[in-house]
Amino acid sequence: RRLFKLGPEGVERHDLGLPTTGERTTLAKRVLDDLKGRELLLERIAPRHLLRALAQDEDEKPLSELYDAFLRYPHLPILKGRSVLEEAVRKGVERGEFGLRVGERYVFRQPVPDVSLEDAVLVRKEAIPPEERGELEGERREAVGVAEREAAAPSAGQGLGGAEGMGARTGAAVTEGEERVRSLELTLKLPWNRVSDFLRGVLFPLQHEGAEIELRVQLKARSEGGISKATLERTVRETLRQLGAEIEEEREHTA
Repeated sequence: RRLFKLGPEGVERHDLGLPTTGERTTLAKRVLDDLKGRELLLERIAPRHLLRALAQDEDEKPLSELYDAFLRYPHLPILKGRSVLEEAVRKGVERGEFGLRVGERYVFRQPVPDVSLEDAVLVRKEAIPPEERGELEGERREAVGVAEREAAAPSAGQGLGGAEGMGARTGAAVTEGEERVRSLELTLKLPWNRVSDFLRGVLFPLQHEGAEIELRVQLKARSEGGISKATLERTVRETLRQLGAEIEEEREHTA
């Protein structure tokens, strides 16, 4: 019932406790459950934690060596498998927390089609050549600009100045006598799979008009099979923390 593990300060000792009477289990499963419960074995990891595997003087590290570091160094958590690393790399690159280099090509703030532990190198964003980082960020800004322009385009049968035009007079000059609205407040119910359309067709045009936007989100998620506590803590809440979101109210129902 005693588990010994090498930690940052030396050998750590953990008590697995007594197995439940009548429960049929293996020692390996008890060890696995204990490591998961103590968050020493992770099925998901926040992208920023990958940078902990780089030494202070390291600007980049091959993914194969990065994964090996999580297997070797006691100050790092144990990853359940390579897919945990790969998923964290994809999210980190898309969010701009770090970049990826494959050969001479850099990937930064854009989707990563396939992650190969053998070929790719994780790069601190500060170490990406400025011309490469600027070009990639420019491509992203252009993609956002295209989305804004598409959202601002009038639908068929509507003029540019039509009061019912979908959204938006993006970048339009104020015409003399044009009616203006000083503030807008909406309470709405939105299908979750249309959030990207809401972003392009509502938030982008308002932002382009110079509006200061405060967005409150009311989220209700229900699953008959139950939602994993680990998913809530390691994925949902961790993402909200990284986004700087302020949770004003939270309720959980176990029944």
